[in-house]
Amino acid sequence: MKIYDIIREADEAAKFYAVGDSHAEGVANYGGKNWISKAFRGTSSVSPNISTTANPKHIDAIDSIPKGSTVAICLGCNDAANAALAKQQGGKTLTPEQVADNVKRIVDYAVGKGLKVVFVLYPVSTKKDAYGSPYSQKCREAISSAITSVPVVDMSTAETYDGVHANGPDYAKAAKLVEKEKPLATSPAQKGSGDPVADNQLTKLAIPSSRMNPEIADIQKVLIALGYDCGPPGVDGIRGPYTSSAIKKFQGANGLQVDGDPGPETVGALNNILASKPEISNKLVKSTIADVKSRHAGRFDNIAVGDLIDNNNPRIQQAREAAEKYLGRTLKDEEWTALVKVTAAEEGTVSGCGHVMAAILNRVNKGSWGNTVMSVVSAPNQFQPVTGTKNQKGPGISGLPLPGGARLGTVVNGAINVMPTVSHNIINFTSNIDAAYGPGTNINYKKQLLAKGGFIQGQSVFSA
Repeated sequence: MKIYDIIREADEAAKFYAVGDSHAEGVANYGGKNWISKAFRGTSSVSPNISTTANPKHIDAIDSIPKGSTVAICLGCNDAANAALAKQQGGKTLTPEQVADNVKRIVDYAVGKGLKVVFVLYPVSTKKDAYGSPYSQKCREAISSAITSVPVVDMSTAETYDGVHANGPDYAKAAKLVEKEKPLATSPAQKGSGDPVADNQLTKLAIPSSRMNPEIADIQKVLIALGYDCGPPGVDGIRGPYTSSAIKKFQGANGLQVDGDPGPETVGALNNILASKPEISNKLVKSTIADVKSRHAGRFDNIAVGDLIDNNNPRIQQAREAAEKYLGRTLKDEEWTALVKVTAAEEGTVSGCGHVMAAILNRVNKGSWGNTVMSVVSAPNQFQPVTGTKNQKGPGISGLPLPGGARLGTVVNGAINVMPTVSHNIINFTSNIDAAYGPGTNINYKKQLLAKGGFIQGQSVFSA
């Protein structure tokens, strides 16, 4: 090979590439002069007939990138749109898990070609059409769970200017995170060696996209192997207080920012140790969704809710349908009653009620507090009107009054007019009224939510 060719290939390998849809294109366009876009806007990870065949455009793009280069892959947004459109038109519909499998095929192909891959998880959609929630959000969650062999940059906090696409600064931020990650080329075991033990070996950690997923379980395994105590829960896939404490101790011991958050620097430091200690990685296997345990799932599913709400009123029925559409499944009468009762007890404004209802349903979908409304609102220390405070026990769901009159109208209007517009990543909220913080409560939680980007709606503060 001529010296010129060697220099040219080295220069090309120093570039950053983007493969995928318009989000990948946005990362490249706003990434700067070192970025090259090989993305195709409007494309999915499958062929136009919604089959499971990989779209050749992405394969061709990957084949054209020099080995050893860093590539950002962003796919799945259009898979969600195509599948939702197919459902609307009575055609074949992919499940979120099938979408995730198809996206993973493209990622695995790029890894197998010797590229350093970082996956960019597309922004949360706020549109009401085929790109919108809850299907799009379910696809995001399935993709997040499926992509475990490469680092992930999650754009869930990005604002969208059209309900789908992020603004330039958010794409630029994602590009910088990809550049900063500089992932090592994936080991042969991650390419698929044919040896099930080697293929499942935990050789590299991924940056978690949420507080509960297999990536957290992997981090817990490594921390425990290094001698850090993750408390009685052990490996449960949940970043609770014990795990956060272990992460802080690791961060402090390694000169990192001590915040308990397993971000790029912390995960990178853990990966460096993991790479230098094969005696640890040889004993660990990658976590699966089965390693993620819900702390409260099923504990309160059958709890009494008292008299059921009357669904004969067309306006109430419309509100219930809006809640079911937002959740993505049918609500039992008990769940709908509990949802209305707790929302009315927590808020007194239309905007606030819409956000409270959305936060409760988002928690149901998340699963950390259980998979029903009853489990979510009855989980310890979460909903004061239900469980009370440390100083005074609450009345439970059955002890809450069924709202009526103007109060019920406020809840109904919030469900119909506000809730559908609320982002599906909103799960935390607390009162914005200082007088509401009596004995046994913690007003500092309000300050914490505001400090991390929380916003005020009605009488409450909300955040992701």
